Amino acid sequence: MIINSIKLKNFRSYKDREFVFSPNTNVFYGNNAEGKTNILESIYVCALGKSFRTRKDTELIYFGEEYGGVDLFFRDSSREKSINFLVSNKNKKQIKINGVKQAKISNLFGNLLVVMFTPLDMFFAKGEPGERRKSFDILISQLNPKYMHFLQEYYKVLEQRNQLLKNGENKVNKMELNIWDEKLVELNFAIKKIREEYIKKIIPIFNKYHKEISDNKEDVFLTYKTQVLEDKESMLKLLEDRCILDFKRGFTSIGIHRDDYIFEINGVNLGLFGSQGQIRTAILSLKLAEKDLILQEKGEMPVLLLDDVMSELDEKRRRFLYEKLNECQVFITCTDKIEGENVKTFEIIKEK
Repeated sequence: MIINSIKLKNFRSYKDREFVFSPNTNVFYGNNAEGKTNILESIYVCALGKSFRTRKDTELIYFGEEYGGVDLFFRDSSREKSINFLVSNKNKKQIKINGVKQAKISNLFGNLLVVMFTPLDMFFAKGEPGERRKSFDILISQLNPKYMHFLQEYYKVLEQRNQLLKNGENKVNKMELNIWDEKLVELNFAIKKIREEYIKKIIPIFNKYHKEISDNKEDVFLTYKTQVLEDKESMLKLLEDRCILDFKRGFTSIGIHRDDYIFEINGVNLGLFGSQGQIRTAILSLKLAEKDLILQEKGEMPVLLLDDVMSELDEKRRRFLYEKLNECQVFITCTDKIEGENVKTFEIIKEK
């Protein structure tokens, strides 16, 4: 999968700009706050329909303008394709794939495949469970279109159930609550099954890369931790047993929205006891494993987006990453110019 070019119109710091890319490595260098990350963000929104930096789409629009847009042109193994992303200051988004307007943002998933690596990923193992869920949800959604549909339905049902809980036990029709519980349990099992399937697939690839970079000194493992039980009846009973607590709190206290992913090295919890070096190695191995899993599942090599991560890696890990980049198209942001064979550089200076 190769991105040929991208046109930015009133997007972030770019009034009107076009970039034509190398099929190999593309480096955007310059001082901080010049707009390097904005380029990666424009690619990301075309792949996933939302930013990795903000929840407010209006922040993507050039200051003072009514709309902002991205036209991205790429090719996969079958043909040339295009994605058009447009957002207005009324917070409305419009997506077109090959010129055809899409009714759902989720239709984007699986068209342009990306793996994103940012400095914030270095806090991944020690951070909040929600961040880990989000990261794996993005990966799995690109691999399995049904997964995003199940997730969207789940959170709609969860919202409805939580609204009932906030009304208070005395004001809730138990029959209505049971209906939402039935739907919630079905979606819990559907999502859990898919998560387990893909975690099982990524673990051996993850461990392979980690062993390689740690000189076979460390075994890394990833555990999917869920409160979802093994059968429907038990799960419904658990929701019923939690009802008093849930009514008190005003939200559903159990389900896939509380799941977590635990990293271990040689049997030790990485988030609790891992060194910074171990965490950097694990996250680097995980991102490379995501790349391989996407290729394995989709038959397409994803595009790698590396936002200022070289400064976070020591020389050994940097060399290791460079060695693994030759097989795919890469976009790198950094402060210093990186030159080499098959590298195209762009000096980024903020537009006046």
